[in-house]
Amino acid sequence: MRARLFLMCGICATVTLGGCSSPPAYKASYFNAAGVSMGGDGARTGQVMYFPARLLSDAPGEITLVSAQLIPVPNFRTPKLVHLTVVYGCELVVPSAGWGWPPQVQAQGGNAALHAFAGDKIWTGTRGMGCYHLVIYGITTTSTGPFAVGGLRVTFKSGSGDLQSSPIFNGGFSYYVPAKLSPQEVAKARKESDAANNAAFNALNKIAGYKSGT
Repeated sequence: MRARLFLMCGICATVTLGGCSSPPAYKASYFNAAGVSMGGDGARTGQVMYFPARLLSDAPGEITLVSAQLIPVPNFRTPKLVHLTVVYGCELVVPSAGWGWPPQVQAQGGNAALHAFAGDKIWTGTRGMGCYHLVIYGITTTSTGPFAVGGLRVTFKSGSGDLQSSPIFNGGFSYYVPAKLSPQEVAKARKESDAANNAAFNALNKIAGYKSGT
């Protein structure tokens, strides 16, 4: 079992998908129905952290996934994207932030199968009782301190064959620390990470076009 270094407070720790999102994004996006969310936690340098991004659209249809890039968050360093996988299932349960690879995703009836991202044909809506596709992306870095991403910019082919690109504002935050920390260093990292996590989520809302309190 992987031990958490410290829990990021206030911003979507570990929940079932759909239970931890701010109001929907208002900036034009094919994947607006995915909403705006940010998972967050701590990790050791070199460790992979993964985050889910929902492939949901207000105008659902079949698309073919081509590629994806991380969305930078202003004033935060961007980690390296090292893994992409696609999951489909009903009543999916996945942490909003997890460690290691491959991820373990529970679905109705057992673990959900993982599929290669590039070339996968998916339906960008829900089918049945909460059945849908999501992307899980893995990031890492060898540096220490706070890192954040605003989600993924996904390039895909529409049903008509047109090549399109659109963001999914399901982001991730990680505070990377060395392998060994003193109790004083742990306390310092926890304090800094809480403040940075809140700042990253506020920045993500601005990127997505959502203003708090409106």
